[in-house]
Amino acid sequence: MYSRVSVMARHLVQPRVIHSLQKAYTQSQLIHTAKANSPLYCSWLQARNLTTSKITSEVKIVTELDEFKTAIDRDEPTIAYFTATWCGPCKMIAPVYNELAEEPGNLTFLKIDVDEAGDIAEEQRISGIPDFKVFKNGELLGGLTGADANGLKALINEHK
Repeated sequence: MYSRVSVMARHLVQPRVIHSLQKAYTQSQLIHTAKANSPLYCSWLQARNLTTSKITSEVKIVTELDEFKTAIDRDEPTIAYFTATWCGPCKMIAPVYNELAEEPGNLTFLKIDVDEAGDIAEEQRISGIPDFKVFKNGELLGGLTGADANGLKALINEHK
C-alpha cells in the first residue's frame, strides 16, 4: 500500500530517494524528511517556488573537538549553542534556538553538551550556560551568555 506522497514522489525524485520519503504525509513533513543538501530535492523545491532561499537548517549535535573545529571553519556563519541536560535555563531557550534554526538563512546551527564534549567547552572557555557563540572562518564574531530569547534572536539576525 502506497501513501499519496510516495506515489507523488515516484514522479518527482529518483527511486533511491523514494524510500526515505514514503513515510511523509504532508508537504511540510516531506520538506523535513528529505535531505536539505540533496541537489535534486533543492531543484525540485525551487522549480515549484516552495522556497526562496536556503532550505531550513537542522541543529547538528557536535561531540568531538575536530568536528567542532571543522564546523566553525566555514565561509558561512556558524552558531554554537553550549548547553547541558541538567540546565533549567538551557531547557527554556532550547525551543527558541530550534525554531530559529528552522528559519531560512545561511547560518549553520550547532549544539554542544558541555558534559559530553568537555574538551570543546574547555577550549572555548565556557564558564556559564546556555552560551551562544557565532563563528565564521574559525573566528569568533559574537556571543551571548544566558537564556535571553530576544538577545538570541538579535544575535542570529545580526549574522544572517
